Amino acid sequence: MREAQLEDMSYSSDSPQTYALEEEQLRVGELLARLPTAHRQVFELVLLGELSYEEIGELLSIPLGTVKSRMFQAVRSLRRAWAERLRREGVA
Repeated sequence: MREAQLEDMSYSSDSPQTYALEEEQLRVGELLARLPTAHRQVFELVLLGELSYEEIGELLSIPLGTVKSRMFQAVRSLRRAWAERLRREGVA
């Protein structure tokens, strides 16, 4: 249901919603760019590539535990960075 609602939302390129979404995408991109390459690589393969941890391990020739560790570290770093950004902006 939620996916259908999101798909039905149409914003003009100059709407406030589109601008806000683009701003958030830029901020997320900046946070991702700060991750160590190995962590970012695993994070992107999981979320964007939709690969399983096992598939990533095979693709990168690393143990499953290393994939899990890198993903954990990436998520933890992103959470901390996002929380810090919100604190700086006075949101949280």
